[in-house]
Amino acid sequence: MKIKTLALCFLAFFLCTSIADCKNNQKLSYNDFIKASGKSLRTEYGKGEEVFLRGVNAGGLMIQEFWMCLTENTKNVSCHSELLDILNKRFGSEKTKELENFYQDNYWTLQDFDNCSRLGFNCIRLPVWYKNIVKEDGTLKEDAWAKLDWFVQNAGARGIYVIIDMHGAPGSQNGSDHSGVDGKENKEKASQFFWGENAKENQELFYYIWEQIALHFKGNPVVAGYDLLNEPFCTYRYNSSYSEKYLHNLLWNIYDIAYKRIRAIDND
Repeated sequence: MKIKTLALCFLAFFLCTSIADCKNNQKLSYNDFIKASGKSLRTEYGKGEEVFLRGVNAGGLMIQEFWMCLTENTKNVSCHSELLDILNKRFGSEKTKELENFYQDNYWTLQDFDNCSRLGFNCIRLPVWYKNIVKEDGTLKEDAWAKLDWFVQNAGARGIYVIIDMHGAPGSQNGSDHSGVDGKENKEKASQFFWGENAKENQELFYYIWEQIALHFKGNPVVAGYDLLNEPFCTYRYNSSYSEKYLHNLLWNIYDIAYKRIRAIDND
């Protein structure tokens, strides 16, 4: 009971100080575009006022982690991929898409943006799954940007920046449920973004998706930045058959290529 009371007091203190510290939220415009200037983030492409991002995570909107969603693990479903497989088998692809849209439309609403604004947040991290953006054949979906544009537009209208986070990469970067694929007892083998015969193909699709995101959101002042790859390797890095140095170098090279290909499209 004492721990819970202490936690609530800390939360109240945090929210009060955040609200007191933030300006009245107004729609973000061209001059609000933030860039790094040394160790600081500043508006006006790095030449204006210093910005401190106080953020929250949008959770399981675009990719479901069951512990934070209304959906739950079952005997046959432990990740988003398995959930879609079951729905497709039961109802077909069109009904599955309808159900997924219904879930997303109700998981995060305009009221949630208003709540974030009222609590003093000026940044939201939006986890995405590669399947939100491309089809099974790797081509862009017809509605690839519909939900992302809606999210970015409504956040920006309230003076809130968005960080786009690749939470589930092609092939899975950690074999864990929060990447969309659950490898259960063999997460390393299930990380086909890094390992297996399709690894290079999955990495190339990853670069392509980031290029498309960069192209689509180029010059958008609401998008504060990109989280290139959420929790690569995750927990199996501690007991991997590969050395720590090997894992580090592998990841570094992937980040470096992604960085260069994004910067080639949008240097800001």
